Amino acid sequence: MTDVRGIDPELAAAVAGGERPDLAKDLDRARVLMSSVGLPTARAEELYGSRVDVTERLLDLGDRSIDVRVHTPIGIEATAPGLLMLHGGAFVGGDRGAEHARSLRYAAEAGCIVVTPEYRLAPEHPYPAALDDALAVLEWMRTDLAGIDGERLAIGGVSAGGALAAGLALRLSDADALRPRALLLLFPALDDRLASRSSLAFTDSPVWDAANTREMWSLYLRGASADGYAAPARAAALYGLPPTYVLAAEFDPLRDEGVEFASRLIAADVAVDLRVWSGAYHVFDQLAPESALAKASVGDQVQFLRRYML
Repeated sequence: MTDVRGIDPELAAAVAGGERPDLAKDLDRARVLMSSVGLPTARAEELYGSRVDVTERLLDLGDRSIDVRVHTPIGIEATAPGLLMLHGGAFVGGDRGAEHARSLRYAAEAGCIVVTPEYRLAPEHPYPAALDDALAVLEWMRTDLAGIDGERLAIGGVSAGGALAAGLALRLSDADALRPRALLLLFPALDDRLASRSSLAFTDSPVWDAANTREMWSLYLRGASADGYAAPARAAALYGLPPTYVLAAEFDPLRDEGVEFASRLIAADVAVDLRVWSGAYHVFDQLAPESALAKASVGDQVQFLRRYML
């Protein structure tokens, strides 16, 4: 059993008695547990709701449609930078509502228009469906979303959404296409090989464990070989990526692959902000948003966005 006696008390209280998803045992139940229903958002609405206009849109792409939520700061005089924010959920679950509280604060305090899409999910839609959807939404933001400065775009993602964000940035870089202003990787899933110390050690950690990580990649890839766009840790080179923020947590199976990716970015002369929060677990800032650690962490993310986007 993983020794988690060092977990921050506020964070420990937030997950005490909680049920951890089990992708291999019951995918439908796991999807319920990973949905945004029940996530605490009332405080964010109270603090930032009057400063942000929230709208729902449906993008018609011909062969498919994508629901998006748009968080727009109230009172912008001309155009604002844009952030594509990709939710987590192990590629198989989750929804844009999981990023609602964070997006409200980003929009209000970083002054950016935050777009959170409902990308297609595995295993019904394996790789590269979600990545294709992310690219389509980013292109829509750049060319068709009123109020956005198409030259000031950033990409962010949480957990599996972090894999999509990094994979999209690499895809854009390799195509010599749009270069985002910034890349925000929060608890990112980056490596399907699962050889890091943390991915092997945390077999009974809160919220997320090594077995789920292994099953997540199996469901996402569906027998296909991973390339650097699916699992960005496999990318041969990281040169040319934008300034990147990497958040990792001490008791998270994904911790070491985030740290290693940040180290490779530094070696590739990419500006990097790396934060490893001690006493924390996977997506702690969603599950315990009123904790001191979560407030400090999200505030730090806002400062990164302001530095590179405003």
